[in-house]
Amino acid sequence: MKIEEIKKLALDKYIQFKTWQQEPVLFHVDDMNESTCLCCGTEYRGHYCPACGQTGKIKRISWKSVMTGAADVWGLGSRSMPRNVWHLILRPGYLIADYLSGRRQVYFPPFKMLFLMITLVALLKHYAGFEENFDDAAAAARGVDLTVIEIVKFVMEHRILATLSVIMLMALIVRLFFGADRRTQNTNLCECIYTQVWVMNQMLIISVLFNLLKIVTGAYIENLEGVVLLGMMCATYKQLFGLGWWSTLWRTVVMLLLTLVVYFVVILLFVLIIEFSRHI
Repeated sequence: MKIEEIKKLALDKYIQFKTWQQEPVLFHVDDMNESTCLCCGTEYRGHYCPACGQTGKIKRISWKSVMTGAADVWGLGSRSMPRNVWHLILRPGYLIADYLSGRRQVYFPPFKMLFLMITLVALLKHYAGFEENFDDAAAAARGVDLTVIEIVKFVMEHRILATLSVIMLMALIVRLFFGADRRTQNTNLCECIYTQVWVMNQMLIISVLFNLLKIVTGAYIENLEGVVLLGMMCATYKQLFGLGWWSTLWRTVVMLLLTLVVYFVVILLFVLIIEFSRHI
């Protein structure tokens, strides 16, 4: 095969990939018969009842329906969490844009995915022996400030609360650095919150992958994980907001630094208030 043919083939594959990134889901309308809803009795034509939303494919309960229901709970049903994972890796910004624009039926709900991912990461770290145990006595012996120790303990003991608070804080800052830009169609705060839920899911997926890498190889490259996380976040924001690479990079870096500083100050104030109340 000649070099020109290889280049043309590679270019065609790249164009196909970019086209898939921007439009991955094609909907096909099947022949739809008249149905009567078993829930509310409404007669309709289609797959779902327009009155109550129940599917027209309701059948007698069987072992198959039991297994399907269990799979749906863990994101393995028709609205597949593995689809979310795949798209968050290959087209994260376009996925979020789809969701915000109203194309939500094909994706597993992001908040439900977030809690499942937090559970998965916790189980993986526990059973793989990566549990993060913070020794406050050892930290104090090394001269670490007691306030810092209290902050770390609080965050580790309230991980879900800490995760949700980080999402809210990052949403505010993303709204400031990205959403308010006239080129990004003025994304509102609620949309920024959903954006950060998707981004947090992406970060947890990468955490799972690196922990699995440690299980397989016995090596854990923390700096590499940080670089991958930063690169994925930049790619996500670039695809979602449509800014240039440099503009996206500096905004992302400043946003992360500002989030870290503000989060530390807020937790510090919270810990100080708790300590003050104990001594009253």
